[in-house]
Amino acid sequence: LVSLLCTHWKISNDFKTFQLRLDPNARWADGMPVTTADIMATYNLLIDETILQPYYNVVFSKYETPKIISEYIIEITSNEVHFKNIIDFSGMSLLPAHYLDGLTGTEYLEKYHFDMMPGTGPYTLEKDKIKKIKYFINCLIYVI
Repeated sequence: LVSLLCTHWKISNDFKTFQLRLDPNARWADGMPVTTADIMATYNLLIDETILQPYYNVVFSKYETPKIISEYIIEITSNEVHFKNIIDFSGMSLLPAHYLDGLTGTEYLEKYHFDMMPGTGPYTLEKDKIKKIKYFINCLIYVI
């Protein structure tokens, strides 16, 4: 997010709280604005245990639930000081809230496993032009 979708960010003096300000001109490929609702929807999906990505449950367990300050500003507070605090959120790949619409992790996996939501750029995926190809990978196992 930082430097790609954010215009500003601010870190508190205790290094535990930071705010990110989204660029009001940022848009999804379908033309909808990118807002803090998208950050919250993505965060809620990633912490959902049914998404089957325990990594995010561990990473985000050190944070309080983010606070939406405005349509374009979100505040995140960590329970500890760490240089990666801002990276965990600013490096998150966002998903559009208007597509997630409260999906659980399981529903998300079922609905979007082979389907794509719009990204934050001028690109669109034309589903009818995707060619599904099967690949077989040979694995070598070395026994020591």
